[in-house]
Amino acid sequence: LEITDGMLDDAMVTVLAMGVYGNSTLESLDLSRNPSVTERGWRSLFATLQRPNCRLGKLFLKENLINSAAEFTLAKSLATNGTLKVLDLSYCRDSGEIALY
Repeated sequence: LEITDGMLDDAMVTVLAMGVYGNSTLESLDLSRNPSVTERGWRSLFATLQRPNCRLGKLFLKENLINSAAEFTLAKSLATNGTLKVLDLSYCRDSGEIALY
């Protein structure tokens, strides 16, 4: 599933996260270049990765603004997620200050 280039905001990502949680067949998700998504949206998506029925294998988040609080939620999720094999955070920034590669 590809939803890129500014098509999402926090509310949409929260709804999408609920869909990812309930979907056992979605293997790849590309949410690159969605600058309107803030910490709230990213945290809801990253929390979904902790769920045992999340089967997502690839997550592309290139060129987004992801702050350290959301990154912490992502790190916690990755510690318990056994299915995510590809995570692309290239050119992500924390409030325009830090690039993650």
